[in-house]
Amino acid sequence: MSASSGQFELAEALSRLESDSGTVPWTDRRSIAASLRDELTKSDKRTTVIRLACALADDPKWEVRKEIASLLPSLPDDEFAPLAAKLTEDSNGFVRKAAQRALDLRRKGSSDAGDRRKGLDQVAAQFDTLGATHGKVVSAKAQALAWRLYEVSVAATVHDLRGVLTSACSNLAKLKADASKPSFGGTALREALEKVAERLAYLEKFVNAMGAYAQSIPHERAATRVEKIVRDAHSVAVDAVASAYPEAKLANGSIAINDVATVVVAQHEIVVALANVIKNAYEAVLAGNADPRTGRVNLSAECICEGEVRVVIQDNGMGINAEDLRELRAFVPGRTTKKGSGTGFGLPIAQRYVAAHGGSISIDSVENAGTTVTIVLPTELQQGSENDAESTSR
Repeated sequence: MSASSGQFELAEALSRLESDSGTVPWTDRRSIAASLRDELTKSDKRTTVIRLACALADDPKWEVRKEIASLLPSLPDDEFAPLAAKLTEDSNGFVRKAAQRALDLRRKGSSDAGDRRKGLDQVAAQFDTLGATHGKVVSAKAQALAWRLYEVSVAATVHDLRGVLTSACSNLAKLKADASKPSFGGTALREALEKVAERLAYLEKFVNAMGAYAQSIPHERAATRVEKIVRDAHSVAVDAVASAYPEAKLANGSIAINDVATVVVAQHEIVVALANVIKNAYEAVLAGNADPRTGRVNLSAECICEGEVRVVIQDNGMGINAEDLRELRAFVPGRTTKKGSGTGFGLPIAQRYVAAHGGSISIDSVENAGTTVTIVLPTELQQGSENDAESTSR
């Protein structure tokens, strides 16, 4: 009896299980249970599959019940609840753990789907509000611009991802072609595997950066000393650069804080924003091949007027040409001047986090001379910035 070749086999299995389950060997029952997830996607078999799941949830063998526990995330709500209640109280620990994992997966899936729906609904509501306040024409233009920005961002991201995948797939194809050769192995194998591992590591880095850019910005803000934020960010950045370039001697760094001002911020996000910029500065000095004795990254912070603090990150690294600088100033995620290593999300993340606090970032650079990034933050929570952060986090 084949458990997964068609409706007839499933119906036959159900008939035999409901009449006398002992006529079906337990290994076949486990195979039937394992096949049900794929069969659930076929609408003409759904009823049969659900009846089989209910029957096998009472199977005397825990191995069979464990397969049904793993099926829980895929079940319709009506069948999910009673089976979940039964299997999470199962006498066997492996079954209980499988059921609990399935419950966690289902909750996470529901939460993610709910968050996506909530986010889209709230964006639509904001466009409706914009239309009611400023007219439908303005709202339509805003939506068109939002879509255009989305298209540009996705295009840049897809371009970089395609490059990573092309390289990885090319090396894998070479490995497959060489695998049949008697001389396969040795240095060539190690080099090909290293290239694949390198590209996959970059892909993971890229995906993590995309996640950081898209994550919610907390509403909670607290008064934090500027000096602490700058020093924490500098420490994070130096550790990241040292980890990425273990053999390199880093540029000399200096920190000058002219007062003890505080800012009202979500501390982690502002530390991340500054760390991204500081890391870029150290990497720019390394890329410029400056003498370690003369390479430098200078940080400073001061109050520039009542209610604002200016943080400046300055390096004497490779600098940025005019065309690349124009693109960087647009803060479009996925655009990078560090081909093959940068993700293009560092500065956009910094700009997004700073803007959510009512601040701003400006970039000035001269090729082969260095770059200066200036970040201005309000010392108090700005009217509307909390709402901006809230809408961003949605």
